[in-house]
Amino acid sequence: SSGINAEYGKGVSSSTHRLDNGALFLIDLYNDFEPGLLTTYNIVDNDNIGALKCVRFSTTSHDAWLPSYAVVTPEGGRDYHFYNTEGSWVSAEESDGGSSSLQMCEQGTETYYITTHTSPELDAGSNSLHLLMKIKGQKGSTETGFLDNSERNDFESGAADTFTLRGMRFVGKVKCVELEVRGEDAWLVDYIEVNCARYRSAYTFHNDGDVKMSANENEGSRTLRLC
Repeated sequence: SSGINAEYGKGVSSSTHRLDNGALFLIDLYNDFEPGLLTTYNIVDNDNIGALKCVRFSTTSHDAWLPSYAVVTPEGGRDYHFYNTEGSWVSAEESDGGSSSLQMCEQGTETYYITTHTSPELDAGSNSLHLLMKIKGQKGSTETGFLDNSERNDFESGAADTFTLRGMRFVGKVKCVELEVRGEDAWLVDYIEVNCARYRSAYTFHNDGDVKMSANENEGSRTLRLC
């Protein structure tokens, strides 16, 4: 028996999806894939497939869906966290720019706390950012899904927003963060802090060039590397 939590960045009206993590499950529920919705499914399966490595969502629907992350909890076991690190859409319609199948794999067991500090300038905030981040360190790198606190309006001018990312790879001393945005509402970050329980204090990365970010090249840069 497993509990599955999935949060969705952008939803669909109705769909059929398949979750494949060694066993095969079919999810066919109406209006479960709405924007920002966190839904829990309880699935009973008699086979013990051991430690989980990846989950796969598949669909035959032509209605595009954008998952943010999924959490799978086997009965009596720990939570496994899986992030949509590529920001990929799930759809059987090729023109939607996605794929009919999306695999998301666990990166590790570390919990990272990422705090973004938006510039206090009047127009620095963003209402449509869709921010992804890669954390690079001495021991490798780890990637987030879309950074979003569903209960609040993130990335407002002058605001500090903290995101808790579980199931990440421990990268050792953090050297750089690489940001990518998919939204076109420009955002100006002041600095970013990265922390976890193994660090004495957070690593801080400043946007010294005051580079605005936007998926619209006329408004800013889609990617930004801070070291």
